[in-house]
Amino acid sequence: MARWAILAAVLAATLPLTTPAAASDCPACAPYEQWMERNGEACGYHGARPPSICEGDANCVQWNKNCRQVEGDLKACMADCKRQAEAPPPPYRPSQPDRVVAGASGPSCAGARLALDARDPERFESGRIAIVAAVSGEATLMDCETGASPVSEGTVVRLGDCIRTEARSKIRIRFLDGEDVPAAFYVGPRAEACFESFEPYQADGDHWRAGVNLVQGVARATARGWGGQYGMTIRASATVNGVRSGDIAMVNEKDGDSGVAVGDGSAYFFNPTTGEGVNMSAGMVVEASDGVFAKPEPMTNENWAELIDDEGLNLTAPTEIVKLPSPEDEPVNPAGMDVLDPRTAVYTPDVPARLTAVETQLKTDRDHVSRGEAVRGDGHPDAAFIAEAHAPGKTITKIAINNVGGQFSVWDTQPRNGHWLAAIEVGGRKVTLSDGSVSFPLGPAPVRIVAYCQNNRAIGDGRTAFRMTVSFADGTEVTADYPK
Repeated sequence: MARWAILAAVLAATLPLTTPAAASDCPACAPYEQWMERNGEACGYHGARPPSICEGDANCVQWNKNCRQVEGDLKACMADCKRQAEAPPPPYRPSQPDRVVAGASGPSCAGARLALDARDPERFESGRIAIVAAVSGEATLMDCETGASPVSEGTVVRLGDCIRTEARSKIRIRFLDGEDVPAAFYVGPRAEACFESFEPYQADGDHWRAGVNLVQGVARATARGWGGQYGMTIRASATVNGVRSGDIAMVNEKDGDSGVAVGDGSAYFFNPTTGEGVNMSAGMVVEASDGVFAKPEPMTNENWAELIDDEGLNLTAPTEIVKLPSPEDEPVNPAGMDVLDPRTAVYTPDVPARLTAVETQLKTDRDHVSRGEAVRGDGHPDAAFIAEAHAPGKTITKIAINNVGGQFSVWDTQPRNGHWLAAIEVGGRKVTLSDGSVSFPLGPAPVRIVAYCQNNRAIGDGRTAFRMTVSFADGTEVTADYPK
């Protein structure tokens, strides 16, 4: 797959951009240049060591491998950037000039608009589903009935329309879905998106969701799902991204490869042909080549902010960045003790996993859970167990809280085991998936974990202590104890 800027952003966050890129015409290549600038001495030091010494030193071998790979990636990035700069902008050709809007009976574009209009003539007049809330640069709207027209702020988007952006152009679209905070869709430069479906969750039509075909380029979606269903679906070549709820970015390359990054909330990235897919939560990146999924990679808040800026998906207030410690704060050891692996672009110092109990709260402002395993509130404030976890490079796959003496109590994230649900927030963001499970990677900095639980009257009873157990994908566990 052609390198997506998400991956460059991950590497950039590992080595923060403190000065303008030397290759100012190729910002995407700046992380590789700065990696070489910062680690050049280490690369040279190891490269100059006699082979007989280096071959017996695993750190030396790793550094040489890293240096060769970053150098190769830099050359490839610069060559690709040069080709793109020299290539003339492609003329606009609608990808589906006679497309049929998605639906069970496959109605024509005009027929689908009439049917939508009939549902709510005031809101969906002539098939209207969204409004262009902001635009920068040049973009074209292809109406399936009337043809092409320029896009400007306030342009109405109807069911079946496609929008194509030019180089250095970007737009933000606001859906007419009836939500207090409407779903939004951001289209980056040189991208094309077609709005194929718009349907209600329930027959009453209180909440609506959109289906978008990302023909090419990069887009961002913010949406809210209801009842465990998708808030929006985005199709890209052989894959589909179901946005359950949150803030998601997706890319569709011209060669048909695709990728998803989750900045907040959760999504399900799947291949509808094979049925294979990946459950994604905040801080995850996944690529797919010909519908086959690569291993999920972790992403920090800084990575996400860098991605949004680099891809032009930021026609709103600036993305809030939670400052995380960076490798720049750590010494770079020319003997190779702090190895940066460009294959994953994640800084993983060799530190033991740690879990520290912070406090227990009898009543919070959240209502995520009830008495059972369902991911829904019951109108009563949740209790909470708060902890701090530090396990760089590990992925949390389960969290459980159980009693230590006193009243029998268990809350966890394991679906369908009969125990009451513990809903999890990390850094203020809910990471619990629709079935109650969790799976999220940890970066270099400690994170605050809040496990929200329905109080069974044991929390705060003065006679029951508790233990939180966090399980990782590699089979290891850490625990923290809460006093009576």
